[in-house]
Amino acid sequence: MTDTVSTAEAAAILGCSDALIRKRIAAKRLAAEKVAGAWRIQRTALAEVEVLANGARNGAENGSQGSVAELRARLDASDVLITELRARVEEQATMLAMYAELHARPVVQALPARRSWLGRLLGARGESA
Repeated sequence: MTDTVSTAEAAAILGCSDALIRKRIAAKRLAAEKVAGAWRIQRTALAEVEVLANGARNGAENGSQGSVAELRARLDASDVLITELRARVEEQATMLAMYAELHARPVVQALPARRSWLGRLLGARGESA
């Protein structure tokens, strides 16, 4: 038994159409890779989709209470991930600010004061001409 299946085989396993499998691949809701011009789907990715589909069906049969609880759990998990990502972004922003401060260089260096041609000719400002 191979580790991958075609879109037609995936459709037969999930009990849906080949077109739906292709739509899920296009929407990146089903992991697949193109091999020799044909989509190949990992059986593990297909199993995950099947579990989700069965969970949704079971939730609908049980008055949707199971699916609501599952969605709340997923939302809580997503909130945790978002909080972690925000902390990482803030940490990297702080590090970037520190780096910029340490390596700060003036963009435009001050130019020496220029004297007019008459000032240079007459030796103005106490300098020799």
